Amino acid sequence: MYETFNGSERIRKNIEELEFEKGLKITVCGGICEYNDEEILEYIENADKRLYEAKKSGRNKIVK
Repeated sequence: MYETFNGSERIRKNIEELEFEKGLKITVCGGICEYNDEEILEYIENADKRLYEAKKSGRNKIVK
């Protein structure tokens, strides 16, 4: 999961540095988790919980 987190952080930072027309900037939140043979819906729910944790804790971050 270390590599996934680092890759996600690189993507997040690259997007944060972009500047679009009229000074528009965007940021990214993400949630990542490791698959441990659970049901696919449970796996998706776990990643979704981390996404909302990132949004609630200040945005523009990846939570693992």
